[in-house]
Amino acid sequence: MRVAFFLFLFVLVAQSSFAQRPMPKKIGDWYYYVDSQNKIIDKLGQWDTAGYFLSDFAAVWKDGQEIYLDKSGNSYPAVYNVKDLKPHITAINLKAKKLEKIPDEVFENEQLRVLILQKNSITEIPSDIGKLLNLEYLDLETNLLKNLPTEIGLLKNLYFLDLENNFLTNLPETITQLKNLKILNLYGNDLDKQSVRLLYFLDLDLLFY
Repeated sequence: MRVAFFLFLFVLVAQSSFAQRPMPKKIGDWYYYVDSQNKIIDKLGQWDTAGYFLSDFAAVWKDGQEIYLDKSGNSYPAVYNVKDLKPHITAINLKAKKLEKIPDEVFENEQLRVLILQKNSITEIPSDIGKLLNLEYLDLETNLLKNLPTEIGLLKNLYFLDLENNFLTNLPETITQLKNLKILNLYGNDLDKQSVRLLYFLDLDLLFY
C-alpha cells in the first residue's frame, strides 16, 4: 500500500515537474530559460552556457564557473571535490564518491547552502552538521545511515531533505524544529511509530514515506 502511494505521488510530481520545466534557449550570445509559451523567464537570468533542469537544479556557467540554478532563480556556485571549496562556493556535489564519512572540510565551509551526498556508504552524520546553518538543500539518499544527530534541528534554513534508502528506524525530536522544511523524503526506511508521529509537526508540502 505504501509503495503504491509513493508511486502515485511520484507520477503526479514528475508529470507536474516536466510540464512546468523551464527550457534553455540560446538567443544571440547568451542562454536564457523559456517557459512552455517560449517566453523568457527573467528571474532565471542569462548565462554563457545552460543545461536542462533534470532535477531540482540546472547546471549553468558564467565566466568559467559552474553554478547550480534552481527554479526560483537562486544560484549556487558549485564544485565536485572538497579541495575546490572556497569562500564563494555555496554548493558541493559529492555523489557516488565511495565515501564512508562526510569529509571534515565540508563542516569548515559554513557558507554551504547545497550539500549532495547521495549514493555513498556514509554510516553517520556527525554533530558538526549543526555548523552548516546556511544549508537549504541536503541530499543523503542511498547511504547507510541508522540515525540522525539531534543537531539536525539546528538547520533552520533547510527546505529539502532526502533520506531515501537508508536504515533509519527513528528520528530525533529536534527534527520538528525544521520550520522551513518543505520537502522530506523518507522512503525506503523503517521508522517506528513515534518517529512517524513527529512528522505531523512539520509543515511540509511534500512527504515521501
